[in-house]
Amino acid sequence: MNDRTEDESLNSVFIKDYIKEYFENETEENAFMIYGQLMLRVCEGGKAPMPLMNITSVALSLDPDADAKDMFTDIPDSELYVKIKGKNGRYWLPLFTDRSEMQELADTNPVKEVPIKEIFELAHSLPGLNGVLINPFTDGFTLVQEQLSIMLETEPDWKEALENAQRSAQAGETD
Repeated sequence: MNDRTEDESLNSVFIKDYIKEYFENETEENAFMIYGQLMLRVCEGGKAPMPLMNITSVALSLDPDADAKDMFTDIPDSELYVKIKGKNGRYWLPLFTDRSEMQELADTNPVKEVPIKEIFELAHSLPGLNGVLINPFTDGFTLVQEQLSIMLETEPDWKEALENAQRSAQAGETD
């Protein structure tokens, strides 16, 4: 089930495009484009496909619209979501821009659309995680703990700026 609007899907494609551009030319400006697009997705309440541990597959097959966290209240978040072990042995919470990026995980694990902000908060709060790894099977762009902290702290400012921009755009349409 994919309940994303066309704009939301496009915004996720932009993240992939900016990551690809960053790896072609690793500049600070290109990195900021990725951060900006991620913050746009957070502010718009954007979601990303998230593989769950296989323990949830039985219950999810009974109620595909159920929230896995509500169904398994006795399972801590640290064990509910799949974690990725990087080449350096560090553990990351994956963030996939779309289901095609999940590769074999999409076939072997149940998948839920999870708010990106929730993924950031979870990765920031769980001990032993180094952060978020975006599209780990392709480009593998990392957001370390310090970056997540800054992004989470500044999210209200980003949200206010986005709302102001939307109001300005709407006012311009009525002129």
